[in-house]
Amino acid sequence: MSEKELKLLSKEEILSQLPPGWSIEESSIKKTYQTKSWLQTVMLFNCAASLAQSHWHHPDISVSYRSITIVLTTHEAKGITYKDVELAKDIELYFNGILQR
Repeated sequence: MSEKELKLLSKEEILSQLPPGWSIEESSIKKTYQTKSWLQTVMLFNCAASLAQSHWHHPDISVSYRSITIVLTTHEAKGITYKDVELAKDIELYFNGILQR
């Protein structure tokens, strides 16, 4: 992993780059998305899994009937890094497309 990917971000750096609706919780960033149906929840899960794999960064994901929660942290760095913020941005972009269907 590169130095940039392991550099912990300051709270100000995180907040300036974080997509809307994401929050900082201790050493991670988190967002819960509400869905219209179980099928849409599953679609979001599959999208998150694919995006995470493409970033080679694997979030904690909690799935419920009509919601999905994504929690991102860089375990090797023990906190929030560029990798977390970049994956959050991609998740936000793709999830919004699915949620508007």
